[in-house]
Amino acid sequence: MKTSEAKRKPVSQGAKASREVGAGTRAQSSTRPVQAEQPRAGATDGTAPMPDLGKYGIVESAAREHVRQCESCGRAHKHVVKNPRDAMALDTFGRHMATCLAVQATKTNP
Repeated sequence: MKTSEAKRKPVSQGAKASREVGAGTRAQSSTRPVQAEQPRAGATDGTAPMPDLGKYGIVESAAREHVRQCESCGRAHKHVVKNPRDAMALDTFGRHMATCLAVQATKTNP
């Protein structure tokens, strides 16, 4: 039987030389400096602005209080604030908020 050394073919020196010559140093990439987060424009009390929900019969103070308590309404509120031109999200948020507040009112007043 042939040994493993005998099975291998000799590598030409030209191929090794071309790889070694072609290898160079990598170009240094410049990194961007880290920017500090700028405060968002909104209400001064640290809460996100509440869209106008008068069309759905919801008072702003009641809506703010409910958004703090209800997880799903809070997520919807964040989406509406983040995407102010999304009319469908605003409509869905308003209808859901009105329903959620109505259900909450019936639970507290028997």
